[in-house]
Amino acid sequence: MTKYMQESVAKMERPFVAYGLIGVIAVSLVVYVCLVNAAILSTTIARDTKEHITDTMSVISELETRYANNITAIDTDKALAVGFSKGLSPRFLSQSSGLSFNSLTVR
Repeated sequence: MTKYMQESVAKMERPFVAYGLIGVIAVSLVVYVCLVNAAILSTTIARDTKEHITDTMSVISELETRYANNITAIDTDKALAVGFSKGLSPRFLSQSSGLSFNSLTVR
């Protein structure tokens, strides 16, 4: 009787072990697929971001060049032609040391 019980228990344990291993393999496969998908997605996003940064940098460079050209083109004659006038008593703002709202002084 003991031998029969031991064989019965052994037969019952084997399918649970097999099903457990199959379950672990299935879960591992799902996790692997998810991780590969995440890696591909992050690589694609990184590439798109790098392209966007490159495009933005080229636009910024073009704007900086235009700004520098415009700054060098401004002179007194052009300012007078646009409508600016020379002040009789020019005043300049300067910032005194300190971090208050009244740190600007007129000279």
